[in-house]
Amino acid sequence: APLMALSIPLADLCLSTIRRFLRREPIMRGDRGHIHHRLLARGLSTRRAVLVLYGVCGVAAVLSLFQSMATNKTSAAVLVIFCAIAWIGIQNLGYAEFSQARRLILAGGFRESLNSSLAMRTLDVSLTVAETQEQRWAILRDALKKFGLVEVRWSVEGKLYHDALWNPSGQACWVLRIPLTDGDYVNFTRVANADDASLNVGALVTIFRKTLSRPLEKVQVASASASSQLARKRSQPALSSPLLSTSDGEPWKQSTGA
Repeated sequence: APLMALSIPLADLCLSTIRRFLRREPIMRGDRGHIHHRLLARGLSTRRAVLVLYGVCGVAAVLSLFQSMATNKTSAAVLVIFCAIAWIGIQNLGYAEFSQARRLILAGGFRESLNSSLAMRTLDVSLTVAETQEQRWAILRDALKKFGLVEVRWSVEGKLYHDALWNPSGQACWVLRIPLTDGDYVNFTRVANADDASLNVGALVTIFRKTLSRPLEKVQVASASASSQLARKRSQPALSSPLLSTSDGEPWKQSTGA
């Protein structure tokens, strides 16, 4: 119950911490996103903003008194009323961070972002261990479907690989060109839509520049080295367990109870 009377300062502290965490900003850095700043931004004068805060604090204090004197059933009802008022108040403050986070969670955006990150990691590992250009091209064609791309072009060592799911002519598209070593490049085409936010373009560029710019000789040497080390480990004889003996030199055997 006493916490209800301190709801405004506690809510302001919690909201500021969560907002800065979502924005990846220092928690202790000041900003103009506090509750009184939001009231002023919504057109209230300084006097009206102070009166609103006084009124909310008064309502919270009254609810705190009711809860301290009420029975169990009434106390639960008071708590529900307080939480509803707090929820409505926070929604009316118009925090963009919370509305965007709610949209991502409810619309499945968080799950899509997680799946995209996992797919990026799988793509990185697959391209790293690929030993031929054909294997790399097969991985790129698979990425064409997995990341919702329309067309892919890969120029490597004077040879051009190309594949397209359909003809995107007449549609609004964007093309991503990733320059590699020795004039090689990768081109991706994607239809512009609202799902573009689920594709981490920066991570995709980093993966392709790191893996496709690496000569195949280094990949094959690293793979051969790892295979030889594994073969040497398998060819080593297994260490036999030491044989215990008794004081008279006879092998020791564990006796079992009758």
